[in-house]
Amino acid sequence: MTEPPLAELMERDLIVPIRSSSGQRPDPETLALDQIRHGTDEDGGRFVAAFASPEAFAEFGPPGSDYVSLPARTLFARADAAGERIVVDPGAPSQVAVAVGVLPYLAAGIDPTHPDAQRARRPLGEMPSLEAPAEVPEPFGS
Repeated sequence: MTEPPLAELMERDLIVPIRSSSGQRPDPETLALDQIRHGTDEDGGRFVAAFASPEAFAEFGPPGSDYVSLPARTLFARADAAGERIVVDPGAPSQVAVAVGVLPYLAAGIDPTHPDAQRARRPLGEMPSLEAPAEVPEPFGS
């Protein structure tokens, strides 16, 4: 498996494990982020887990967990609002870690790896000087 590019992930529905094993599936539109299962990385950092395919969920997802299918952009927007990062296919060779700073771009449908988005994320050239001028030009001087 190879990791899917971010632009492709934005357009998918992701399989999201939830904190239930009852066999019932809640309405994804009303599902709160605290109802979604979180994972922990090797450093103890928490993340929202999601899977790009049913096969990845079956192989690497939490056994016996219920799940919902959510549009990726919806999940990105919810995680952005909560300040939580997302890991797609955690534990799989195709794992993609999505940092918190990238989530607003993905939620808006903007590929952060596209050159236009990269230019928007950092200013071109150096910051302008904000020093007081030595002379005040007319008519401002009077």
